Amino acid sequence: MGPTLVAVNLEASSIREVDQRVGTYFMDAYFRVRWNDPALAWDELEWNGTFEKPSFVKFPPDGDLHQVWLPDLYFVDSLTIDPGSGEYMVEEYLRVYPNGDTLWVRRLAMRNKCSYDFSRLPFDTQNCSLTVESFGETTKEMLIGFSDPAVEGFEDLDSGEWQDFKTFTEVGEVEFSTGMFPYAKITFSMSRHADIYVNEAVVTSILFVVISYCGYFIDPAAAPARVALAVICVLISSASMNSIRAGLPRITYSVWLSDWLAGCMYFNLLAVFSYTVVNFSMQVLKGEAEKKAKNEAAAKELYSPHEGFHGATDPRVFVSADGSENSTPPQSLNAGAVLKNGWSAFKDKLVAFVPYMRKMDEELRWIFPIAFLIYALVMYSKIDSYYRD
Repeated sequence: MGPTLVAVNLEASSIREVDQRVGTYFMDAYFRVRWNDPALAWDELEWNGTFEKPSFVKFPPDGDLHQVWLPDLYFVDSLTIDPGSGEYMVEEYLRVYPNGDTLWVRRLAMRNKCSYDFSRLPFDTQNCSLTVESFGETTKEMLIGFSDPAVEGFEDLDSGEWQDFKTFTEVGEVEFSTGMFPYAKITFSMSRHADIYVNEAVVTSILFVVISYCGYFIDPAAAPARVALAVICVLISSASMNSIRAGLPRITYSVWLSDWLAGCMYFNLLAVFSYTVVNFSMQVLKGEAEKKAKNEAAAKELYSPHEGFHGATDPRVFVSADGSENSTPPQSLNAGAVLKNGWSAFKDKLVAFVPYMRKMDEELRWIFPIAFLIYALVMYSKIDSYYRD
């Protein structure tokens, strides 16, 4: 006598509580197992005729169900399937037909694990597997296949965030130290409703980049308005990126949405840094104007000659060690003076670039939007190139 052929069928009624951070999902399904057991065959012609002959005999779950042979099957990917009342329930019955054909139906509520790939978020498609495997019987005793149809109900599922469910089936054998064991594997894919993230994250990030760009049309002299606008946009972009990351597990690969939000934050930072440069140039120009006005005022001041009235020596004239006279008092060469002189020299060199800094606002008015448009097109074209390593 060869191995018993067991045919399985899974009908999904709902998929809910997709926990992306933990890597699990909750499924309600009907699991049907069919096989033929000659020991259970009964001849309907021998029916006593006291009432209409049944087409099958049904065993209740609390009675004779576990007194007959049942395939020793388990779900490899399930974390919890608990019988009884509560969140996780198992309801089952057994039908035996006259020729020994047996149908075992179980209503399952189970939490399964799934390895999610978020690299293309929010345009990602997740693939999850549900493997039915023999726990005790080897391929010499039992073979597992799929009935027709193998899976049902997946095409009608819609869990809110997920849609477009598709299924693939596979049967095979897996080798352990105790022998070869049969399995039947169901893989289903589900695509994310991208509109949720596009409206809440992508479009919002674009709007704040546009708001940050509007700062280039505000007078640079209005420092509070420019700084507040740019910094607020940076903080909101950073908070949005952290919010997306908080809903995901700790991953090391790149995520499209995170990269997009990071790029938008960099554009907002550009607005902050560019205004810093423009404001610095304004301060330098202001300092140069004040210095020039001070020098002109000093040039107009009338100085008396070295020999004042009554032969008095001008107190503003200083005599150096070699006997020469100088109108500038001697300076002590301490560390503070050296640093101050160095900073003054650096500022003098920057004065040559001040006109270019002053024009930065005008140049970025057309450079900024073109650069962001190029960035958006490049990121959109790279969606399919994101994948989990």
